[in-house]
Amino acid sequence: MTTPARQRIDSGAFLARSEKILDEFRRAEKSKTIEGDASKSVALDLLARDYVRAESPMLRFEHALVPWNKHVIMPVFALANAGVVLGAGAARALAGPVSLGLICGLVFGKPIGIVLFSWLATRSRVAAMLDGVSWRQVVGVGMLCGIGFTMSLFIANLAFGDAPLLETAKVAILAASVASGAAGVIILLRRGKALTPPTENIRSQ
Repeated sequence: MTTPARQRIDSGAFLARSEKILDEFRRAEKSKTIEGDASKSVALDLLARDYVRAESPMLRFEHALVPWNKHVIMPVFALANAGVVLGAGAARALAGPVSLGLICGLVFGKPIGIVLFSWLATRSRVAAMLDGVSWRQVVGVGMLCGIGFTMSLFIANLAFGDAPLLETAKVAILAASVASGAAGVIILLRRGKALTPPTENIRSQ
């Protein structure tokens, strides 16, 4: 409530001032002198200051918190809310039929279902693959969909209630989420490396 939500400079003034600064930067770029380099440095500094003024403090504060929310707060909240107990018996619990069923359902069932129905949709022409999207990427996203917390834990609570198997199910869901996330990242990163040379060629051109 106390963080300003309005920007310090309006969009029109920001655009007009930025165009003038960029013109100065272009002229300094053509000069190829020490004075030109100094002028470019001043122009970049002015653009940076105007950028700060053109974004409201509330949005800037919110954007600064995004990495902490994604990588620290949400995982800690999910684990604490799930009440997953990790101990010496966690590894033994993964060998049980309930754990194996959950792990197979999340790690294998989710991507198989997503890829299969995507293939059926494209074959029947109900949908079409987007340009630049490969089946490898579909498989990678399908693997990431095996990450389960809220809905998987909700269904486990409905299925097992307060029975001891609920703790086993929580450990299995956590293990399946880690495995699915790791597999999906590996598949998508390998695809990203394969696309690196064309991207670099485009940038060089």
